[in-house]
Amino acid sequence: MFRAKTSKSGALRTPILEVRSNMRLIIAFFLLLLASTKTSYAIPSVQSLDQLPESAQTLSLKEVGSAKFSVLFWDIYQSKLFTSSGSFPNEDKEHVVLFEIEYLRDISKGDLIDRTIEQWQHIGLKEYDYQHYLAQLEAIWPDIVAGDKLSLLIGDNKSSFFFNQRKIGTILEKPPSGTYQENSVKLSNARENNSAFGKTFIDIWLSEKTSQPKLRQQLLGKR
Repeated sequence: MFRAKTSKSGALRTPILEVRSNMRLIIAFFLLLLASTKTSYAIPSVQSLDQLPESAQTLSLKEVGSAKFSVLFWDIYQSKLFTSSGSFPNEDKEHVVLFEIEYLRDISKGDLIDRTIEQWQHIGLKEYDYQHYLAQLEAIWPDIVAGDKLSLLIGDNKSSFFFNQRKIGTILEKPPSGTYQENSVKLSNARENNSAFGKTFIDIWLSEKTSQPKLRQQLLGKR
C-alpha cells in the first residue's frame, strides 16, 4: 500500500503521476540538449573538404569584394574575397577566409611562383619569411590555362589550395622548427617574423603595401 499525497489544490497526487511528470521533464531536457548540439555536429571542418562547392554561400561565407586585374588592354585574372563574417580583417580565431582567382590568361607554374616572390618582396618580406613555402608551392601548384580557378581556403589553422574546386594541397600555417638552414640570428628572426601562410599569401593583395592599391580597395568592398 502507498500513501497518496495531497497537492495544495487538494487533489490527490500519486507516485505514478509524479513519475510520469518527471519523465516528461527528462524527455524535454534531452530534446533541448539535442537541438542545441545538432548544429555543431552538422557543420564539418572546412579543411575536411575535398571539393569546394560552386557557391561560397554553401559554406556560410559572404562576399567581401571582387576585383579584376588588367595590364594595359589585357585582362589577367578576376579575384574574389569571401569570409565567414562578410568583413576583413577579423581577429576571431574561428574566422574562415576564401580567396578565389579565376585566370583569364595562361600562366606557367614557374611564372606564377616568380610573380608571387616578386610581390612578397614588394610588400617587404625577406627571403627567410617565405623561402620555406616555395618547395610546397612547387609541388602543389599546376600550370594555369585561361578559365582555371585557383582558390585558397584559410581556416582551422591551415591553408588549402583548390584547383577548379578540387583540393590539390594543404600548407600548415606555421612551418616546423628546424626548417631553415641559415645562421642562428636569421633563424631567430625568421621564427619571430614568420606570418601564417594564409595571411602571407593574401597580403599580396590586401596589405597596405600592395602594388595594386585599387584592387585592394575593391576586394575589401571599398569601391
